[in-house]
Amino acid sequence: MNNSLIAVGVGGLILGGAGGFMMGGNSGNSGAGAGGDQNDTKTNRPKVVAVESGRSSEIIRDLREVYNEPSQTARIQKMLDYYADLDPSKFAEEAAKLDELPFSERILASYLLFSQWAEVDPLGALAQTDTMGRGGMFVKPTVLQSWASSDPQAAADYLKENPRDFAMMGMMGGGRGQGAAGTIATEWARQDPEAALAWAKTLEGREASGAIANVIKEVASDDPVAALSMASTLDEAGRSAAYASIAEEWAKEDWSAMESWANGLPADERDRVLAQGIEGLAQREPELAAQKALSLGEGEERDRSIEVAIESWASQNPQEAMSFLLANGSEDAQEGAMREAMSPLARTNPAAALEVINSLEDNSVRDRAVSTYVFSADSSNPEETLLLAATIGDDDSRARTVGMAASQWLREDEAAATAYLESSNLIEAETLQQIQERAANGGGRGRGRGGRGR
Repeated sequence: MNNSLIAVGVGGLILGGAGGFMMGGNSGNSGAGAGGDQNDTKTNRPKVVAVESGRSSEIIRDLREVYNEPSQTARIQKMLDYYADLDPSKFAEEAAKLDELPFSERILASYLLFSQWAEVDPLGALAQTDTMGRGGMFVKPTVLQSWASSDPQAAADYLKENPRDFAMMGMMGGGRGQGAAGTIATEWARQDPEAALAWAKTLEGREASGAIANVIKEVASDDPVAALSMASTLDEAGRSAAYASIAEEWAKEDWSAMESWANGLPADERDRVLAQGIEGLAQREPELAAQKALSLGEGEERDRSIEVAIESWASQNPQEAMSFLLANGSEDAQEGAMREAMSPLARTNPAAALEVINSLEDNSVRDRAVSTYVFSADSSNPEETLLLAATIGDDDSRARTVGMAASQWLREDEAAATAYLESSNLIEAETLQQIQERAANGGGRGRGRGGRGR
C-alpha cells in the first residue's frame, strides 16, 4: 500500500466514513458470522499485492504498536504498513477492534482495512458492514470503491442485483454522480473508459446521467479531446452535461484551449459551458476566473461564476477579492459571495472589514456582511460587536447574530456582559435568560425573539 493512499483515504472519509462513526460507531455484532467462513464469499480473483513505497522497516504484528508511536506521521505510515501486511483471515477480527481506537484513528483505520478487504474479498467485507449498525452504512462506499477499482464489472453486476445495499450513497452529499453507479463509473473509467461508458448507458434516469458524467469527467481530466469524442455519442441532454464536465476539467489545465472551443458553441450554450469552465479555472487562478466571469452575459451564470471565483480568491487575498466583488458583482452576486469574501477578511483585517460594512447600503448584502463579520472576527470590543449585530435588518438573521454575539461575550466576561445586556434592552428578558443558560453550558448560538432592530 503506497503513500498516496493517505490522500485517497482522507478524501474517501470526508465523503462517508466520518459521519457514520460519529452517528453510530462500529456497533452491532462484531463479525464472527460475517467473516467466519471467508472462503464462502471470496471472489475468484487473486489477492492484490500492495506496492511497497516508503515503508517502515519492521513488520508490525499488533495494532497497539501503531498507537504507541508518538509521531502522527509515523503512526499513519505504520498503519498503512500494518493493513498492507494483514492476512485476509484476520480482517473480521481487526474490524471487531475498531471501536477500541481513538476516533480519528478509527476513521482512517476503517478506510484502510475495508479498502484492503474489498480488494481481496468484497462480499465478505460487505457482510461485515451489515453487522456494524449505522456505522456500517458509511463504510459501504469504501468497500464499493475498492471493489470497483479492482473489478468494476463484478461490482456493477452486484449493484444491479442488490441496489438497496447502496441506496444511501446518493443521499450523503457530494453532488450528482456520487452514488453507487457514479462510484463504479469513475473507477471503471480509470481502467477502460469505453467499457465504462457502455455500461453507464445501460442505466436509467439520474443514475445514468451521473455515471455518464463521471466517465466523461474522468476522461476529460487526462484527454479533453477524447472526452469530446465520447460526448458526441450521447443524446442532447447527455451531451450538454458532458460539455459542462469537459469544460471544468479542461480549464484547470488549458483555459485558452477550452475557451476557444466553448466560443464555437451556439450562443445559448456558450455561457453555460464557459461558466462551468470558470469553476475549474477558479481552483488554479481565481483572479483570472473572476475577470473571465465578466465576459458572460448578465444573469445567473455570471453571478454564479463570480461567486465561485471569489470563494477561491478570498482565501488568498480577501481584500482584493472583496474589492472586485463590490465593484463588479450584481446585488445577487454580492449577497451570494459575501460570506466567502467577508469571513477571511474579518479574521485577518477586521478594520478593513468594518470599512466595507460601513460603505454598504442597508440591504441584504449588508445584512450578510454584518452577520459574517460577527461570526468570524475576533472582536476586542464585544459591546460594539453586539450593537453592530443589532443593525441587521432581517429579523431572523438579527436574532441569530445578536444571540451569537451575546453568548460569546457572556463566555468571555459574564459579569460585564450581563450588566450591559440587562440594561440595554437589546434582547428581551426571556430570550436573554435562554442565551445565558446556553452560554453557561458552553453553547454559543443563541436565537429567539431577541435582537431588537435599530
